[in-house]
Parts: sequence; C-alpha cells; structure tokens
Amino acid sequence: MFLAPHFRYRPFVSASGGPGLKDDEQCIRNAAVIFVHAEEHDPGNSVRLLTKFVKNVKWIANKRDFKHIVLHSFTHLSESKSVPEFAESFLTQASERLSAAGYWVHLTPFGYSCEWELSVHGEPLAKVFKSL
Repeated sequence: MFLAPHFRYRPFVSASGGPGLKDDEQCIRNAAVIFVHAEEHDPGNSVRLLTKFVKNVKWIANKRDFKHIVLHSFTHLSESKSVPEFAESFLTQASERLSAAGYWVHLTPFGYSCEWELSVHGEPLAKVFKSL
C-alpha cells in the first residue's frame, strides 16, 4: 500500500498476450495505491478477508485524508495464486464497498500488465506491506 502524490499507468499487454489499451493511460493524484495479490487459500475466507482488506485500505488512505484509491492486481507478491475469477471478483467487491464509504475508487484493467509511474510520500507509513 502506498500513499502517492502521483500514480500514472497504461495497460501494456494482456495476460493472454494481446496488446495493451493504448488510449487508456490514466494519471491519479493524491491517492492510496494498493497492489493486491489473491492467494490460493483466499476464496475460503472471502467475507472476513474483504472486511479486513477494506479496513486496511481506509486506514492507509486516512493517513493523508485521501479520498482517491487505486486498486491494482499485482500477482507477484506470493508464489501462491488464486484463480483469476476470484481475484477479479474480490477487487470489484472491495471497490463497491469503498465507493459506498465515500471514496473514489479506480480499478486498473484486470488481466493486464501495466506500465506505471509511482511517486510515494517519504514518511514510513506511506509504504506499508500487509498480509491478510
């Protein structure tokens, strides 16, 4: 989880090897940028996991009173991986809960590797790793 004054991304290539979405470059300012990895055992704990995840995202965003949140599927945080359908559903549900709580949520395109630029604030709590 990162507190970012600037996050820019562009979908580069899809997981199936197809081309990126060249016209879908986005730049988000003053956001909590959350890299998310779903593991193989996560579907069995999805309700508890979703609640803890949303609480953690709100906690980090509130450290700088950010109302913008970026959720980015990043399947490189563990060797254990859930099925893609679970990970995508989890991100969608988290986005809906955070939106209902008053946050502006941006989901990067699921299944795409993205080119990105990430600027992160300097304080220690601007860079937090959390395993749920």
